[in-house]
Amino acid sequence: MAQQLIFGVNLGTGKAGATLRAQLYNPDGTTNGSEISTGFTEIGNGVWVLNANAIPDDFSNGAITVYESGSPATPLAISSINPANFTTDTNLGAIEFTYTVTRSDNSDPIAGVVSYITTDTDGTNVVFTGVTDAFGVLRNEATQEKPFLQAGTYYVWNVKAGYSFTNPDTEVVS
Repeated sequence: MAQQLIFGVNLGTGKAGATLRAQLYNPDGTTNGSEISTGFTEIGNGVWVLNANAIPDDFSNGAITVYESGSPATPLAISSINPANFTTDTNLGAIEFTYTVTRSDNSDPIAGVVSYITTDTDGTNVVFTGVTDAFGVLRNEATQEKPFLQAGTYYVWNVKAGYSFTNPDTEVVS
């Protein structure tokens, strides 16, 4: 079974709308697997989330680089990767967490909000990405499952054209 990696990166407003790619590297500097070209979601103003669902099983640690399509020799971001960053199960914890996005003026649900959940206020340690449904409930776009998290404090980042959100939204899961 392939591993999953969720990785967040803030490239700044100058890279809004870019076509991104990524590459995994082994600790010795050799590449591992092919270029990652799918799974990138821009959540606003040059902030991106990569949800890579086909990380090779033999990859356990090393680094990931993110670059614009056609420019692999010019990384825009690089980060170390270790086994704790991977999951083979989208349910990262035992607690099903319901997160609902609503309008501030009338409490109507907002569908189609791209949201990601992090464990840090910088928004870099992403543990879940999804989109809100017709009822404003955050779900995994592929499986329609709600996030499953461990008890703790999380930060939710929301983006949708035409709406303004206070990011991050601090949530406590218990």
